[in-house]
Amino acid sequence: MSQIIIDGPPANESLIAPILAAREALSSQKTKQLSANHFGWCPYDDIVLMGPMGLEKHVAYDHNGEFATVLKRSQLLVFQNVDIRKLSDRDNNIPNGPPPQMIDVVKYAATCAGEIQDGYGEWGFMLLMSLVGMEPSEAFGIFKVIQPAAFKLSTLEDELIYEAPKRIEAAREANPNFRDADAELTRREMLLGARRAIIKAENLVGELNKDMAAFVGTKQGKSMAFPGDLHALDQLDLQPPARIQPRADADLGDIRELLVRMAQRDLGTATEGALPLNAQEAQLGQALAAIARMEKRQKAQDMELAALRKVAKTAKAN
Repeated sequence: MSQIIIDGPPANESLIAPILAAREALSSQKTKQLSANHFGWCPYDDIVLMGPMGLEKHVAYDHNGEFATVLKRSQLLVFQNVDIRKLSDRDNNIPNGPPPQMIDVVKYAATCAGEIQDGYGEWGFMLLMSLVGMEPSEAFGIFKVIQPAAFKLSTLEDELIYEAPKRIEAAREANPNFRDADAELTRREMLLGARRAIIKAENLVGELNKDMAAFVGTKQGKSMAFPGDLHALDQLDLQPPARIQPRADADLGDIRELLVRMAQRDLGTATEGALPLNAQEAQLGQALAAIARMEKRQKAQDMELAALRKVAKTAKAN
């Protein structure tokens, strides 16, 4: 009869710990990262978390320990773990069964911040990766050096490009322990957010100009600026256009002719004797040309942000 021999490890070879132990340690580390303090910033407008049915996004607490209903523009926003109630996966949707059960769960800080990033990235909202894990007081100390006031978009970009580096250098000279490297990364992240917010505002103003120009000829569009338009204009320090009246004798052909003339002018191919653009039409032409430039800038900024995030992640790892 043949004999089955099961080999064991040599007597002088140490045993290897079960892989489950390493996986548990990794899970614990991941949970710690997700639960770390996260910080955000939105330079464009307040983020209102309320909807028709009540609070729609449970992402942060206010000073009273209640869920925040508004995230203020140009403030340092702190995201920590929040406790929420959700439907249990058990005993739900069963005809004539027990009522659905609610359970308490923890929503991680990273999840809260990511939810706002996904919804308001076009507003310039930035998840400030350089500040992740810091105490709020320490993060705010860096933030207020970079942005000591809630600047409008019309001045914010210059503040972040020219003045913020001076303030960072002064803070480093005054305090050798000031985290100037983290401050510089945060400044660069905020600069990208500011530029994205400026693009958002300029796009809205451009769309307003197009809608008002269309209203002149077709009565389709806008005859005046709406509240969202007024906010964009105010952030860019632009005066709102006066309410316009439609031209009774105009039709869609007038609008097509207007677009052709603006394109010819921008390309330098306008024919001699062509009708000149009036003030409203000239403003519209500038807006249309700006939209193409902004789209190009947006693509470049997306690439710059990806590179910056990689630098911040490497710095955190080291």
